[in-house]
Amino acid sequence: MTIASFTPTNYNTQTGTAYPLQIDANFAVLQQVGAAFAAQAQATPDMSVLVNAGDLFSGAGVTAVVAQTSASFTAPTGNPRIDRVVLAQATGTVSVVTGTPAASPAPPAIPAGFEPCAQVLLQTTTTAITNSLITDERCLSSLGLGSAAFAPIGTAGTVVPELSGANTWSAEQTFGTGGVVVGSPTGGNLGTGTINAQGVAVNGVSLPFTQSFSATPFPAAGGSRIVLAHGLSVEPTLINLVLQCVTAELGYSVGARVRIPPGIFVNGSSGYGTAVIADNTNIYVIVGGIFIFNGNSPYTAAEITGANWELCVTAWA
Repeated sequence: MTIASFTPTNYNTQTGTAYPLQIDANFAVLQQVGAAFAAQAQATPDMSVLVNAGDLFSGAGVTAVVAQTSASFTAPTGNPRIDRVVLAQATGTVSVVTGTPAASPAPPAIPAGFEPCAQVLLQTTTTAITNSLITDERCLSSLGLGSAAFAPIGTAGTVVPELSGANTWSAEQTFGTGGVVVGSPTGGNLGTGTINAQGVAVNGVSLPFTQSFSATPFPAAGGSRIVLAHGLSVEPTLINLVLQCVTAELGYSVGARVRIPPGIFVNGSSGYGTAVIADNTNIYVIVGGIFIFNGNSPYTAAEITGANWELCVTAWA
């Protein structure tokens, strides 16, 4: 459109042709915004409305939307009804949302992804929509942004906004079981001040372990070989063995956990303790004839009763 200069009009100071010419210039400046997407009756009123042309900005460019005619309205039966004319946020396309007839009708809700344009009051006797039946309710600030710009925002659950740019937290943040993902989603050490998405580095220091496995406890039966599928895909770097008391014995109460080093010790013809072998798939725990370790009271070495204890195996890689 042709650009004009906006100057407030003043009947007392602007005389002759200056006053009406300035009114025309001011309207020329205002009409681009003031008339954009305004709903009005057709030149010959019928059961549709005309929505003026307008421009929308998508963040990358300006799109000119031509004038549009709405879908046809239908007169209600029994009671008046308020319908809404809405604009798609992404495209500016016009749609009609039908309300519910009532003695005192209320406008229908605005669907997600749409902006309000106008309300249309329909009587049971309406045969053509005139301007007196149309209420302007344009709110065009979000046109062109699309639904992605209107994700719900909150402080918990699934409504915490995604942060795609540089952000500074002004207070301590609490994260649930989903944790915090910072850095490359495919792994790698990104240096000081980062936590890698796969947890392989914190603050620029590589972690010794990035995954773990805990076996279901099993009876500490002597003379057995237990095969545990660990699911780590690599041979564990560290394996920890713990005997957990299930029936009080040797001064240990139920639930007491005694860490034991792997290793088979031979005393005469008897083997004591465990041997542990691991590969990329399994952990093999070989239990000797019996376990012997110091009691909790008295503090002397004694054989345990296998049925009173469970063997717990944890591994890290």
